[in-house]
Amino acid sequence: MPVNPGIVNEEAVRLAVAKALERFYEALVEKIDGIGIKDLMKR
Repeated sequence: MPVNPGIVNEEAVRLAVAKALERFYEALVEKIDGIGIKDLMKR
């Protein structure tokens, strides 16, 4: 859904959302990489 260009800079919104998603997925991958097979076998 487009935002009102008179109020909000759409490109800035896109960049902010992209950066937030990038940080989220980087953190997720770090957590997944930190899980060892022994941790999984304990469950």
